[in-house]
Amino acid sequence: MFNIRHFVRSFGFALNGLVYVWRAEQSFRFQVLIAVAVILGGFFGGLNLTEFSLLVLLLVFVLAAEILNTVMEKLLDIVHPNWSPAVKIVKDISASIVLIFSFGALAVGILLFIPHIIQ
Repeated sequence: MFNIRHFVRSFGFALNGLVYVWRAEQSFRFQVLIAVAVILGGFFGGLNLTEFSLLVLLLVFVLAAEILNTVMEKLLDIVHPNWSPAVKIVKDISASIVLIFSFGALAVGILLFIPHIIQ
């Protein structure tokens, strides 16, 4: 059965995590700033609903990837607190996921905005 107290409590935990990432991760704050600018550009730049939805979805993917990267880094810091070449590789690979999502979002963003800029 659905328990509203449990749901609200779980939502609170999620918000705590989001606040932590906001406070602790400069790259997340930068990406949120970029996302807000892009959303405003899409809103005022004449994107249709489908284009705007795709843009928002890609921005969410980038932010979610950044959060997952932070999770990986924090988990590895707990499991293996001393520097290790293997841990460095895993952290680098985790960061590369964010990079790939970011480049993909940039490419799609360019493709979405160019026709509206040219007009």
